[in-house]
Amino acid sequence: MGKPYDVEREVQNFKWADIIIYHTPIWWFQLPFKFKEYIDKVFTAGHQKGIYRSDGRSSKNPSVNYGTGGSLHGKKYILTTSWNAPEDAFKLEGEFFEQKTVDEGPLYPFHRMSKFIGLEFKASIHFHDMEKTADVPKELEKYDQFLSRLFENE
Repeated sequence: MGKPYDVEREVQNFKWADIIIYHTPIWWFQLPFKFKEYIDKVFTAGHQKGIYRSDGRSSKNPSVNYGTGGSLHGKKYILTTSWNAPEDAFKLEGEFFEQKTVDEGPLYPFHRMSKFIGLEFKASIHFHDMEKTADVPKELEKYDQFLSRLFENE
């Protein structure tokens, strides 16, 4: 069992951070339950407390501006994931993910959720085939290089 967290403190952490780095394994093509539960609890607690004000619409014209009520504008996020699926499952014609990238396919809702609260997407990196053929030292080096490139001018 994981260490308990204070939901209100986590809301403050989102408000404080300039860049949020999410790293998660992917289970059954989506976020693990506990990570999704964390997001549900923290983002709900952050309603009108600095994560989002509303869904962005007005009662005068409820058909437009959905998804524009986030409070975290000016902040960015990075997404890193680990998969059992090989990278080619996303790239090759006729393979399982129908040539959709991780970000365009299975994690598209994650990116929309992030935009909903006002975060700007900075970059992602995905680690593939981690169960069968993982070269962990190589992947860690790849991750170090990824982070170095992202933060070299900051």
